[in-house]
Amino acid sequence: MSRLRVSRSLRRKIRTARLNTGLAAAVLALLLAGCGGRERERAAPTEPKVPARLAADLAERSDSISALLDARDPCAARRQAEALQRRTIAAINARRVPAAFHEELAGRVNALVAGISCTSRPGAGAGSRDARQLADWLRDHS
Repeated sequence: MSRLRVSRSLRRKIRTARLNTGLAAAVLALLLAGCGGRERERAAPTEPKVPARLAADLAERSDSISALLDARDPCAARRQAEALQRRTIAAINARRVPAAFHEELAGRVNALVAGISCTSRPGAGAGSRDARQLADWLRDHS
């Protein structure tokens, strides 16, 4: 059998082409692997949370309001609810509360304040339940 004679320069070109093809495939594989990793990071965004210390502080205040209402002391409960309201507004304005929670948190606190009347001595009722629900909500979102 006769062997095909290939010049040295042609053999070198063939080897270089094979090497470049392999190198290109390796670079492409690395690029695709890098892109895939970034997509996974973006695909699973973290759910916003109220900072734990802030949530614990506001929940404790809300529990205190609930206890005052259960003890039938609506005037003290109203004062503490108004203090809770000021504290909540300050935390929202200081951007300590994620924007996703501004409306719901402020709405719950405002409803709590509005539901407590110091002019009469009603039973604990809805105000106490609202205060407990607010405390629970804060703990759930921290």
